[in-house]
Amino acid sequence: MCRTIRITSLLCLCLLCAMAFASCQKEDKSGKVETYVYDVGDFTTNIKDSKKMLNCLIKIDITDKNMLKVLEGKDYVAKDTIVRRLREITEEELAQPGLETALAESIVQELNEVMQVDSFYKVYFTRFVYQ
Repeated sequence: MCRTIRITSLLCLCLLCAMAFASCQKEDKSGKVETYVYDVGDFTTNIKDSKKMLNCLIKIDITDKNMLKVLEGKDYVAKDTIVRRLREITEEELAQPGLETALAESIVQELNEVMQVDSFYKVYFTRFVYQ
């Protein structure tokens, strides 16, 4: 009787561990990462050492649904981080091919560092205009 209870308990524990492990996985069976979209908003900043302006609209893919709730109360932290990064851009950098990709990657990295998470996955510029 005791042996049956132990084996049943061990099996339940293994099943719970397997379920917890499976729920922690960010990729589904097709290899795609499940994400949630956070609309950061519209940004207009000065270009460093220039009279020109940069205007962009940014959306971010986030892998942790709970981070959406965190951002509702701390959106100012994300926005400040993005503004600081955008204001570092020079006219010379704007002329370089691949700037948007590199900029998106650096914003993701900085947001993860500032917010002390690993939930920010990808940045999308739905508008990127400088003049």
